[in-house]
Amino acid sequence: MDIEYYRNFIAIVEAGSISAAAKQIAIAQPALSNQLKVLQKRFGTQLLHVRRGGHSIELTDAGCILYNKAKYICSAENSALKEIVDCQAGFSGTLRISLSPSMSINFIKNFLSDFYREFPHINYELYEVPIDEQTQQLLEGKTEIGIANAPLKQSKRFETLFSRKERLVALFHKDSPYLKNDKPNILLDDLEDIPLCLSRGCSELFFLCARIHTFSRRL
Repeated sequence: MDIEYYRNFIAIVEAGSISAAAKQIAIAQPALSNQLKVLQKRFGTQLLHVRRGGHSIELTDAGCILYNKAKYICSAENSALKEIVDCQAGFSGTLRISLSPSMSINFIKNFLSDFYREFPHINYELYEVPIDEQTQQLLEGKTEIGIANAPLKQSKRFETLFSRKERLVALFHKDSPYLKNDKPNILLDDLEDIPLCLSRGCSELFFLCARIHTFSRRL
């Protein structure tokens, strides 16, 4: 499918009518109407209803889906064109990175600062978001690299460049009524029936460890 059909479909939706879109993108109205017919034939369903008089339109459910996907397709093409231009110009452009919450300062200090000194013409966009949103950003192409402190959803769809083991750390007040500060380590058994405050990034990983521990203890 010609990507211009998607661009013009977006124009129809955002202009509110075929006639208004035709004027905005400088294309004959019959040609634009024909493109809409081609799209509807391609997807086998009606994408929008033209209201009486032809001065306004209403998206169908299928049309809403295509509108959102068309915006993503066009955005991906624009991003590819920009990255290719940047590539031809050398190491420049924008690198978009999604990180688990509270990781930005450590990442900038330990990794990004040295990288920036070596490649000063690259700009960066950092997004601190939960694991679910990180996964979505990477799948949609909004970010190129993900740095997570817990496994990403749909992990098989990604290539892991680097990983390392980290310890889970439990913090508690020295006068805590629940725990006593007389042990070098806290065991999972020590946390049974104790209220916990967990970050969203490590909660699933923590519960997985707890389930594995409970299962092995039963064997």
